[in-house]
Amino acid sequence: MTISRRTVRALCDVRGRLRDLAAAEHSSRSETQLRAEELVAAARHELEGSLELAAGAVQGARGVDTLDRMSELVAAHHVCVDEAGAELAAAVMMTEETAQLLRERSRQVLSAERVLQRYQRESALRAHRQEQRVHDDHPRRLGRDTKPR
Repeated sequence: MTISRRTVRALCDVRGRLRDLAAAEHSSRSETQLRAEELVAAARHELEGSLELAAGAVQGARGVDTLDRMSELVAAHHVCVDEAGAELAAAVMMTEETAQLLRERSRQVLSAERVLQRYQRESALRAHRQEQRVHDDHPRRLGRDTKPR
């Protein structure tokens, strides 16, 4: 059974589109990962600022209430850093998944292109053989027609 040229081209086109969709998804996930990294950096910066503020407040503290407020402030910033870290881990995982899908789609495109190249080579070979048969038969036909009866 031979595969039509149209089918092979359609296969290449569909696989190319799927690869393009995977590339777009990976780009989107990579952008999400970058934003998550920026959020982690910002949360850590805020934590450092709150620690400096807490250090100054502890030195000037006049009661336990001030220490409790500073402890709550620092704990809240620790929670923010932990949440941002969890979001980053999820974003990294999603980015890795989309990267794997992109690699898979790229391999599929390459295999479809190899099928197309093979089809084109076989088609050219068939055309060459057919042309050779025509040229080989031509002198025979001429020879038959020119022989006396």
